[in-house]
Amino acid sequence: MGKKVKAEGKSPHLVNKWENISHFLEVYQFAYKLSAQELEVIENSGEVRLDDFLDIENAKRFEGAWQHLIKLGHSFESSVQTESSLYSSVELERADTDEKIESGITPLGDFLDSVSNGLYPPPEIMRTIAACFKYYLNARGKVSLEHIFFGRETVGVGNESARRSKENLMKGFTFQYQFLLQIRPHLSQLEIAQEFLNHRGADDTDPESFLRSWRRWRKSSEEQS
Repeated sequence: MGKKVKAEGKSPHLVNKWENISHFLEVYQFAYKLSAQELEVIENSGEVRLDDFLDIENAKRFEGAWQHLIKLGHSFESSVQTESSLYSSVELERADTDEKIESGITPLGDFLDSVSNGLYPPPEIMRTIAACFKYYLNARGKVSLEHIFFGRETVGVGNESARRSKENLMKGFTFQYQFLLQIRPHLSQLEIAQEFLNHRGADDTDPESFLRSWRRWRKSSEEQS
């Protein structure tokens, strides 16, 4: 167990590595089930290093606090008679990392989704976010937070913010293009692009150049799907 825990300081791509999440989840669920007597046996066994034991002890405390919050969450949702239990969904999805990988959700995205929905993120998610910041501080300026959270910048695309901005722009135009074709089929792609850009306040963007970029993006998206 010690070797796996130490591995959190070896890769700058921690937040994109769901295997780290799976490892932390295993540690927390293992530690949570340990009794005080079993913890004492582990501490005195001489087979586990002190930092590893402290990791297990902290994991038990962290998981215990989260499980308490889960119970309070269920109680609150029951009292206000909500149609769905968000905390139940979080519990079911906790170990389902394959589905999250396929959907393109990162651990950071999972963290933001929890917070935006008024939920406490599971311990393994918060542990990973904390590990990323710890890595950043220990790197002494040699690695950027952008690199740690999202990987290296892609040439010609830019950082994560730029990638998301372009993705949202292209998806927005795709929706408007398909919608306008239904109600105003006489419009050309160029006219729709011009209207879209004007609405976005991007009057200085050449619509023909924008359309070429959109076609490349659409082709790339179709090839990846």
